Amino acid sequence: MIGKSIIAVSDVHLGLTIGKDRPEEEKHREAQFGDFLDTLDFSKISDFILLGDILDFWRHDYLSVIVNEKYYLDKFKELKCKHTNTNFHYIVGNHDYHLLWLNENGADYSIDIKKSVEIRSKDEVFYFIHGYQFEVLSWNLYKPLELYEKFCEDMCLIGEEGSRFADNLWKFYLEKITRAAKSPGSLKEFQTFKFENYKLKELESDFESREISPYVTPLTLTEEISCKSGELLSQIESTEKEQKLSGLSPEESYEIIKEIDEIKKQVKAFAEKAQRSKELIKKLELSESDISLLDPPEKRIKAREENVRNLRTDMTELSELRENISHLIKKYLDSSSEILKKIFPELYEKLKQYYEWIRNFKISKDIDYFTIRELVESDARNYMFGIKKDQYLIYGHTHDAYVDKIKKVANTGCWGVQDNPANRKLFYIEIIDDDVKLMRFIGKNEGSEEWKPEDS
Repeated sequence: MIGKSIIAVSDVHLGLTIGKDRPEEEKHREAQFGDFLDTLDFSKISDFILLGDILDFWRHDYLSVIVNEKYYLDKFKELKCKHTNTNFHYIVGNHDYHLLWLNENGADYSIDIKKSVEIRSKDEVFYFIHGYQFEVLSWNLYKPLELYEKFCEDMCLIGEEGSRFADNLWKFYLEKITRAAKSPGSLKEFQTFKFENYKLKELESDFESREISPYVTPLTLTEEISCKSGELLSQIESTEKEQKLSGLSPEESYEIIKEIDEIKKQVKAFAEKAQRSKELIKKLELSESDISLLDPPEKRIKAREENVRNLRTDMTELSELRENISHLIKKYLDSSSEILKKIFPELYEKLKQYYEWIRNFKISKDIDYFTIRELVESDARNYMFGIKKDQYLIYGHTHDAYVDKIKKVANTGCWGVQDNPANRKLFYIEIIDDDVKLMRFIGKNEGSEEWKPEDS
């Protein structure tokens, strides 16, 4: 609606802590959310979007969370009844996914609850989604979005003692289902169960009995580099030990060994870079199977995306090293092949084999790992969900607050649950006549201000 604003806020995580031992800091953070709602002028707001993870059902019994956070649920209903010209939307996140079921089965939230919503401002149409979907799609293994949502539902119902079993539940869902799903037809046969501890072993046995097809990863690329380069380096080192027995003159020895030494340095750097890449790939695969989803996104997602960026850099550098080594060995073989064949025949053959291998060995700079930012900022996002071409995407989940007006994507950040308490910010998105701003709530008396990265 022209002249009116659209407000979106996500990741408040009401119910993160409950009970008599709640930290004062957490009480204050939640109270500030109430202050924020009180400062909004709803007569100037066309749409108000709660963009997921407003409630947190993962760490406590969801009934306890609803009882403890009833004030805010009542507040949402009160605001909706009072401001009839404002549209209220609740988009579920992974931590409050069970609200879909509650709403569909008659719970009176008086707010439209769904997985996404499209809203027009002036000329732009904005697509709002929580964003857990993008994290699932960024995993390099099987993309089990439907199964992940069933996992979210189970996590919401896991009960007060559930957080103690959360890692086991996550391990069950991701490790077992991901691998079992590679067998033809196994996904269709799979039926989820509400998590009960006594069923875990039975289900694990079932999946372990399935035929699992092998999964080929980019590890093969780095392992081949390490293996071939290691063989050549061993031959060079063996040759260096035989120098004194070779009968070379000092001049001949100097020229030949100098060039061999340069090849050795380059091949060693190539092997070391491949080993680093191999470790990064293993970290990425471990992060997709061993990570606890109870970890905050700042810990869970940030580390993975940093590893992906580093791996992309490594692949570029490996490709450049391959080119350099290929040219270096060819030049050396062209100029010194006769003397090498005569004095160091084994090294000559090994260098020749290595050159033939590396000349035909392709290292793609494009890897199969994606960061969430790459997914949401890509034009390909139009093929992932209901996001239509030229729509402006607004999402949350990652706690990574930003606005990119060129790519037409913005993240709502979160409501002060960042890792570092001293640097916590209360973020939300405000849209007026297609202009998207990242806002920071300061306090009931001070109100809000626009926030930009350079302000941090």
